[in-house]
Amino acid sequence: MPRRAYYLPEPLYRVLPILYIVAGVLAFIYLESVAASVSGMLLVTAGLLVLGWRFSARGRRREQARRHRGRYGSRAKGDSQRGNNAGDMRWQ
Repeated sequence: MPRRAYYLPEPLYRVLPILYIVAGVLAFIYLESVAASVSGMLLVTAGLLVLGWRFSARGRRREQARRHRGRYGSRAKGDSQRGNNAGDMRWQ
């Protein structure tokens, strides 16, 4: 049976690392067991790691887009000046 892709709604996806950090801090502060403290530290660490990975990926994508624009100009594919043939979508 093939696996179906499952995606979280974007607002929830964006907030998850912050929820990890908040839950970890609350667990560390308000729960008194050693297991709760360790769990809280792990949640905070996981939230910070995920935030770091996301910021890093966004920075790489921005840099790639900047290089792409520098190489090909800032125009999108359909924005070029068209030749005599109105249906011609090639770059001029």
